[in-house]
Amino acid sequence: MNRLLLVAAFSLATTCGASAAPLSASATRASAQDLEVTAVAADGTVSPPRYYSYEQLSTLPQVTVQTEKDPNTGKSATYTGVLVSNLFAAFGAAPPQDVLSMTCYDHYTQYYDADYDAKHQPILLLKFDGLPPAKWPQTDQNTPQGPYSVVYQKFVPSETIYGYVQPPRIPFGVVKAQLLSRSQAYGPFAPKTNATDPQVQKGYTIAMGSCISCHNAGDQGGTMAMRPWSILAIYAATNSDHFRSYVVNPQKFNPTTKMPAHPTFDDKTLDALQAYFKTMAP
Repeated sequence: MNRLLLVAAFSLATTCGASAAPLSASATRASAQDLEVTAVAADGTVSPPRYYSYEQLSTLPQVTVQTEKDPNTGKSATYTGVLVSNLFAAFGAAPPQDVLSMTCYDHYTQYYDADYDAKHQPILLLKFDGLPPAKWPQTDQNTPQGPYSVVYQKFVPSETIYGYVQPPRIPFGVVKAQLLSRSQAYGPFAPKTNATDPQVQKGYTIAMGSCISCHNAGDQGGTMAMRPWSILAIYAATNSDHFRSYVVNPQKFNPTTKMPAHPTFDDKTLDALQAYFKTMAP
C-alpha cells in the first residue's frame, strides 16, 4: 500500500474508532470465534464476561498493511484488522480503563496502553492475506494463530537496555481481552523497595518486556509458565547463578520448555533484572 494511503487509513481508523458507539455484546458465547471481554471497575470488581463475534469486530474501521516478513511464515503477508487503539471505544471502556490485556488459549497474556499503541500501531488481525482465521497458516509451533492474534506492519523497538531489546507483543490464539487501569495492570509488578534506583528501574523495564506475558503477579500477567512472579523473585534473591543461567538458556535445564532463550542478556542486563526481582522477593 502507498505510504500516504496507509497513513490516511490509520488516521481514519483512529478518528472513527474514537467516536464510534460501543459494539453490542452478547452475554453468552455463540461461537468459538467469539472474543470474551471483561472490564475491571475502579474498586477491582470484574464485570461478567461479554462476547463479541467476528462479524461484529469486522464492522469496525479496518486497516490493511503489507509486512515484509510474517513471524510465523517468514514470508511477506497482507494483514487486515482493527487497530488495538480503537478497541477501547468499541468495548465501551470507561475511565480509568486505559489498558487492554489480551490472553491466549495457552494463558499467554500481553498488555496494550495508549503509549505503546501510539508508538507501534498494533493490529488485531481479522484477515491474513485476505483469508479468515480458519484458513490462516499455522504458527511456527504448529498451533493455530486464531481465533485472533496481534500483528504489526513493521515493529521498531523503542526500548533498549544493555543487551535487552524490546520485543513485539504478538500474542496468537487470543480468546480473551480485559479493560483495566494502568495501576491495576502494572501495579502488582511495581518494585516494592528501591523504586527510584536507576538499576532497579532498568530491571523493571526488562522484566515487563520479557517476563509478564508468561508469569503472573496475582491476577495480572500470564500463567502459561505456571511460575508466579514471587517464585522468580525467590530465585533471584537466593539462587543467583541458577536464575541468571536459566534466563539466558532455559533449554539447558529443560529441553521441552517453551520459555524463549535470551542469549543477548549480558552481565549488565542480568544485574539489572536481578536487582529488580530482589525487590519483589517475599
